[in-house]
Amino acid sequence: MLRENAKQQEITSTQAEATMATAREKLEIQKTQNESDIAAANLRSELAQLDLVKFQDGEFPQQEQQLKGDVAIAKEELIRSKDTMQFTSGQVKKGYASQNDLDASRVAVQQAELKLRGAEELLNVLQNFTYKRTIAELKANAAETEREMARVRLKANSAKTQCEKESEAARLTYDVEREKLVRLQNQIDACTLRATQDGEVVYASMSSSGGSRSSQPIVIEAGATVRERQAIINLPDVTQMKVDCRIHESLIGAIRKGLRARIRVDAYPDEIYNGEIAHVSSVPMSGSWPNTDLREYQTEVKLTDEIDKVRKLRPGLTSQVEILVDNRPNVLQVPIQSVLTVADKQIVFVFNGNAHERRFVKIGVANQSHIEIVEGVKEGERVVMNPRSQYGTEIVALEAELNASNSKAQAKADAAAPTGPAGTLPIPGVTPPVVPGSPPGAGGPGPGGPGKPGGPSGGPGGGGGGNFFARLDKNGDGQISADEAPDQMKSRFAELDKNGDGKLSRDEMPAGRPPQ
Repeated sequence: MLRENAKQQEITSTQAEATMATAREKLEIQKTQNESDIAAANLRSELAQLDLVKFQDGEFPQQEQQLKGDVAIAKEELIRSKDTMQFTSGQVKKGYASQNDLDASRVAVQQAELKLRGAEELLNVLQNFTYKRTIAELKANAAETEREMARVRLKANSAKTQCEKESEAARLTYDVEREKLVRLQNQIDACTLRATQDGEVVYASMSSSGGSRSSQPIVIEAGATVRERQAIINLPDVTQMKVDCRIHESLIGAIRKGLRARIRVDAYPDEIYNGEIAHVSSVPMSGSWPNTDLREYQTEVKLTDEIDKVRKLRPGLTSQVEILVDNRPNVLQVPIQSVLTVADKQIVFVFNGNAHERRFVKIGVANQSHIEIVEGVKEGERVVMNPRSQYGTEIVALEAELNASNSKAQAKADAAAPTGPAGTLPIPGVTPPVVPGSPPGAGGPGPGGPGKPGGPSGGPGGGGGGNFFARLDKNGDGQISADEAPDQMKSRFAELDKNGDGKLSRDEMPAGRPPQ
């Protein structure tokens, strides 16, 4: 459609260009015609003036002088005729001439008189009629040629202005049509996708997002309607592949740039690909309907294997990512559901023959399924998997006992400790509780699960004071600055910062945590 419109517009643009050229030529012709018409009118005006001067100063004096000469000659002839008649009359009386000679002399006198009157009449007509009429006519003709020249100038200017307007209108029309043609050509050029790099063309597949309940992908095909800035194709470089995954907000505290990762691709289940975290988004992404409250952080894992191995992969493959946040060898661990937090203590139930034994334990790091036991259980001993379902009454009684004991100890500590506007500091030696069933952080040798990396000791959801440390460490640099510290810790920040570097490490953090 765009190409057809462009061809039609090119024809229209060419016609507009021809019309503009014709209008310009017409303007030039009109300018030349105006010059000719003005020159002709000016010549006629000059000739009319010359005719007036010619008659007034040339022809009239000449004619008047000629007629005056004729009158003078006629007068002379009349005088001679009269003298001849008078002489003939005397000769007739003396008998020397006949009566016929006298009659002839008399006729000659009459003819001379008539000729004199005729010459005088011609001179009178010339002076009193012909001169006035001719002068008036020549003056009127000269004035008319002046007015005609003014009319010719006005007409020439009007014709020139009209041609100029037609030429300008033709130029503007051509510009408009040309702009339409250029816009269509730009649209055609914009429809041409040019690769910025070498790679393999892959259609972009996007699912409906936002509040839409439809999860149908947007299909890229001929005739499909696209919106502005919609992804049409991807051009991945198969030698530099990456894995896109999302990390739940409860685990993001353990994730940072540079961590190593292991990737299993469904297309190649027997191979393990290596990578490292290249980017972690600073803001979470909302989940799709119906899990709109889900918050996950977009994370990019760059593959670090050899190019020949990476070339086997294709864009869009499904994979599982295991991010290695920590590696702890020789760890004694038990299933995470075996450890209960009662008040501020962690306990497990260990089988001793046919009976069970309740033990307080000291825990370390945890992953999705197991938790490290530092003290309280030995290797080879058996623990109860879900003690709360078996020993509920005993656990409730123990929790009440420990809470009462902790309340008395806290009351004594509050009475002995100095108070201030910043409140009290954590009680050293008190280990924060672990809530079984919360998303634990991974660590140790166990896998983190697909797209859900574990954390170091006390990582998101894990046990130990590291859980509180990870929440305070907002930028994930492994240290807590004064800006990240809570208000109740800022009053003794300098005292806790033993090495004076302005930040608190895990070793400098107190064993407990501030009251919530």
